[in-house]
Amino acid sequence: VKFETDRNDLVWVRIDKTRKIPAHVFLKAMGLSDTDIYNGLRHPEYLKKTFRFEGNYTTETALIQMYNKLRPGEPATVTGGQQLLYSRFFDPKRYDLGKVGRYKLNK
Repeated sequence: VKFETDRNDLVWVRIDKTRKIPAHVFLKAMGLSDTDIYNGLRHPEYLKKTFRFEGNYTTETALIQMYNKLRPGEPATVTGGQQLLYSRFFDPKRYDLGKVGRYKLNK
């Protein structure tokens, strides 16, 4: 996962070098609330601008939006978005940090 900003100071996320997804869509799809997102940031003004530009999403609409961006052309559903999120980040068979990654994460 790579967070980046553009020239308009909007915050985006790239997952595995794929298309850009608005950062708040990704964070909402992960199940975070607006207050969780704002409290976890050092500079929430960047994300507030992204919220104003892209709109605010519920968790379900964020899952559908993320699925549409990552798998265009396939019918998007909430369960499809949840399965995509699980397979990319939470499936121990696919997403293994290894010893070096675990060491850096625990640092």
